[in-house]
Amino acid sequence: MPDRTPQPEISASASSDLTSRGAVGGAANESGSLFRANVATWFVAHALRGSPILDLRLGPGAVPTAVGLETDSAVDDIAVDFAGGGRAVVQAKRSLQVSGKADSDLASVTRQWIASIRGGLTPGRDRLVLAIGEATAPLHALRSGFERHRGPSGKPSKREEEAFAVLESHLACLTVDERRALNEMAVILFFDFESVIGSSDAWNQILESHVVSHGEGRLAWDALSAEARRLAAKRQGRRTREWLAVLRDAGLTLICDKDGAEAARLEAARQCLRRYRGVLRERGSLIELLAFADVPPIRVDDVASGLEGSSSHFGERKELLLLLRRGARVLLTGLPGSGKSTALNQIAARYAAREDGPVPLVVRLTAFAKHLDRPDPVEALVDLAAAFATTEDRPLVVGELREALRNGRAALLLDGLDECRDKRAAVVERLRQALAAVHSDVEVVLSTRDTALGTARTLELEEVRLETLLARTLFRRCPPALFRVA
Repeated sequence: MPDRTPQPEISASASSDLTSRGAVGGAANESGSLFRANVATWFVAHALRGSPILDLRLGPGAVPTAVGLETDSAVDDIAVDFAGGGRAVVQAKRSLQVSGKADSDLASVTRQWIASIRGGLTPGRDRLVLAIGEATAPLHALRSGFERHRGPSGKPSKREEEAFAVLESHLACLTVDERRALNEMAVILFFDFESVIGSSDAWNQILESHVVSHGEGRLAWDALSAEARRLAAKRQGRRTREWLAVLRDAGLTLICDKDGAEAARLEAARQCLRRYRGVLRERGSLIELLAFADVPPIRVDDVASGLEGSSSHFGERKELLLLLRRGARVLLTGLPGSGKSTALNQIAARYAAREDGPVPLVVRLTAFAKHLDRPDPVEALVDLAAAFATTEDRPLVVGELREALRNGRAALLLDGLDECRDKRAAVVERLRQALAAVHSDVEVVLSTRDTALGTARTLELEEVRLETLLARTLFRRCPPALFRVA
């Protein structure tokens, strides 16, 4: 586990000397927005480091995996999802007075806490976080009081008794169980970003040499904070790999290390996946001439653009790739030699050429038929598809393929159901289970000759018939190559 990201130390914040009331309000709003963005960035830094937030007392599972701003939760400033399944909802306040007044900031905070508790947060896995910029004595007393409730019991100090008396005035509506839940979930964290931002050591500890190269920590923090402010305006969030993309888009040098921090591991996995895509691009440009056993594959780019197909759903005959793009889950049929396998390789090459496109998983179903006894058919498909990666890259590629199937950014290209012979029905049943387990946005193309069409139809995929023979397409695209072979 990477080192824990240090929390900024506490010190008093300087007050503004603006004279205009409008300027004071505008500056306060701007300052509050920047403070909230920096708090969000602090959580993002933990996500990129893969470090649990130990102050939340949720154990090693408190590693952030997603950070959102201005959410729809009762506590709506910041929402953080954790690897262990829990979440934290965060209110970010540069300053807060511990006051019993009904219109005080503390009253507003407690109203959101009450709504969150009654909205279904679970004490054992979720946290209500109050992030504060100015650490006053009463707030310190509240913080230590909450920690006392979660830790070994002991006699509260006088300041704790006074602070909790004020807090209790806002919580009279809570039941005993709700009050107990609040005591377990409420956490107060202090941040003095003005002091921390002035210290280069802080950036070395948080982001430098773990996420970005030495000397780029402050730039990384600023890029993440700016993105947090943009997301707040849109009421959106990002997962860890999307936050990492913010740094990549900012032109920063990312650490790439499969054994490093979470961000470094994600970057290493991205590089492995790029090489995997490169292999599939190369395969798509090579055509095997099965009629000439001694002839090596010939290079013909973009063969699939000459292949045509038809579908009863779409009506007229069209370029095959257009039909496949329009049908998310397709059964590709055709005569022997019509080019079904070539078409799948071409589709894989097309998708592989675009980093923002679906990740292709090409699987020969005869190979899949040998793994029908595995408990998880999705894992079998992933392992077979990952065989195109190098031995060194394969573990990280497997993880990326799993993630793509989970988030819907994958295309399953399944070749040769007819070749499975007496195992066709068992293969189709396992594929049915696999397709039900992956994200509904995962594209599927399953190819078969007509001999297995009845079995394949039980998957209820949209049928597309390959109409153009591969040989005819090759004659049109590159007749000199074929004449030399002949």
